[in-house]
Amino acid sequence: MRSLFRQLCEALVALYFPSRVVANQERIPSSGRIMLVANHPNGLLDPIVLRIMTGVPARFLAKSTLFKGAFFRFAMGAFGAIPVFRRQDAAEGEASRDGNERTFALCREALAAREPLALFPEGVSHADSQLQPLKTGAARIALSADAELGPFADLVVVPVGLEYESRSTFRSRVLAVVGEPISVADYRAAYSEDPRAAVETLTETIGQRLRAIVVQASTRAVLDGVARVAVWTGDPSLRDELDARHRRAAQLSDAFARLEADSPERAETLVREVREYDRILRALGVEDPWGLEVGRVRWSVALRVAARLVAMAPFAAIGALLGWAPYRLVGVIAARYTKHEDVLGTVKLLGGMLFVGVAWLIEVLFALLRFGPLAALLVLVLAPLGGYLALRFDEELSLSLTALRHALIRTRRPDIVDRLAARRSSLAENVSAELDRVLRESN
Repeated sequence: MRSLFRQLCEALVALYFPSRVVANQERIPSSGRIMLVANHPNGLLDPIVLRIMTGVPARFLAKSTLFKGAFFRFAMGAFGAIPVFRRQDAAEGEASRDGNERTFALCREALAAREPLALFPEGVSHADSQLQPLKTGAARIALSADAELGPFADLVVVPVGLEYESRSTFRSRVLAVVGEPISVADYRAAYSEDPRAAVETLTETIGQRLRAIVVQASTRAVLDGVARVAVWTGDPSLRDELDARHRRAAQLSDAFARLEADSPERAETLVREVREYDRILRALGVEDPWGLEVGRVRWSVALRVAARLVAMAPFAAIGALLGWAPYRLVGVIAARYTKHEDVLGTVKLLGGMLFVGVAWLIEVLFALLRFGPLAALLVLVLAPLGGYLALRFDEELSLSLTALRHALIRTRRPDIVDRLAARRSSLAENVSAELDRVLRESN
């Protein structure tokens, strides 16, 4: 049952984020003892996403409060999760030195058995624009395990940066950037001489490696702006490549941080230019200015898309009929249940499992009682299949309507397209020039 539950959760998360890109996958060792350390932007989805994307079946640490109740204990057990007793949970009687010593012992046992671990050293999920100060737990576990296992421990700490295109949007994309691995053996001598200092040093190294692969900014607004500008000013042939966009955003973020420190007036001017351009795009209903500059769509392509939509439409209609209400209900309840962006995706996933699953079960039972076993079997097959095709139909239709809107703007208002293209080019030149100047001066 645990295995089935784990596979179901991983399948649902894969459905939630159908497009997943891993950069520098080769940095993850194919053998030996592995500890993944990652940023924590998206609640309980992060460890599952990490497992799916890296291919490492890592056990992860989870706060002790998540083990309350039979269902949650079962769910945590399905992934081999290990409870960690946080200081802020002390009021509930969960946090204690003895509890965390047991946690560390379980982690060392897992590593000794060559079971990979996944830790989130920030200690809390969040939607902030910067990494939170790292806790020392990951370094303490790694160094104590290395000391216990001896000279052949071969333990490697692998930093991973998770970046969601839209963390709470169903059917969106996610990027995992693997950083430079850290050999724990390099800290073995220092740990034997001064354990506390070695823990602090390894924690700082982990922080440096994570900061090198996680895009950060002074505020959330600046971070979102950097992400948009990375699309507007990058190579148009790579605008849909998450890895290329990440590298561009990292460059822009680093240069803008230097510019904010050295010339806040110039930084504010750039922000104002970006906001004004973004305001114009949104007023036109345009997300990506490159879309306006795309050439005419061939009739053969348009006909193929139209034929695909027509073929999917009947099954999508059945899926919408059987699952639309609970699917929409999940979004409404999730938005009311939490205002925290970093846990909204988790609530949506759990809510979807509950509401959509219960709705399908009721529909199957109704068909069985009203029309017989054959009808119930038919509903059992059509409900999930139709639901999936309804999602695909919605995505295809949305993309097609966006392309049509762009085509209409290009046809009816070519002057607007020309001005937007010129403004995007000017913005790209200004940003690139500022970027080159700041980086040149910093070097």
